[in-house]
Amino acid sequence: MALWEFEGKRPEIGEGTWVVPSADVIGDVIIGKNCYIGPGARIKGDYGKVRVGDGCSIQENVIIHARPDEEASIGNHVTLGHGCIIHNATLEDYVVVGMGAVVSDYVVMKE
Repeated sequence: MALWEFEGKRPEIGEGTWVVPSADVIGDVIIGKNCYIGPGARIKGDYGKVRVGDGCSIQENVIIHARPDEEASIGNHVTLGHGCIIHNATLEDYVVVGMGAVVSDYVVMKE
């Protein structure tokens, strides 16, 4: 798995989570237990924080990023479809985001 430290912050990956080798997890990122991070996914906690709950499926080529000093928050048992972008948004538990969707700044999605 490709875990990258950024400005002294290193990702934390929960027990049972599988990050495929071609995915990148960068900086201030915490991923919960029993998640799947697919090929080409980019989870970037370079200037902001990214938090991912337990049991999430983050499919191929998903991008998750946050604005400087802010947070992208993904709840438990969330599914992010192939190629979607989550930018500085909050997704509560059990949310499903479809393939190719863009969820942008300050959106809050509920089940």
